[in-house]
Amino acid sequence: MKAVFAATKSWVVGIPLGLAIRGVQAGHFPASAFILVSLGSTFVLLVGWRAVFTALFPNDEQSRKKRDIYKKGSPLELFELLSSLVRRW
Repeated sequence: MKAVFAATKSWVVGIPLGLAIRGVQAGHFPASAFILVSLGSTFVLLVGWRAVFTALFPNDEQSRKKRDIYKKGSPLELFELLSSLVRRW
């Protein structure tokens, strides 16, 4: 549910700000129908897919523990891998 909340916050700030920037750049503000359609469609696309994804793939404790085994590498692991490959040549 955190993903839906984060997407909603970014939508509330980002879309009106984007419309305002577009209005300033174009020299006139868009029609109210355009504003309503852009608000509705971006809400459904941005927040809706996250809500569906979160409902289909819940982030429970057991699945989190399974994924944690892959997060034990170091930040320099890529360079270690590359240097070992170069040494093999």
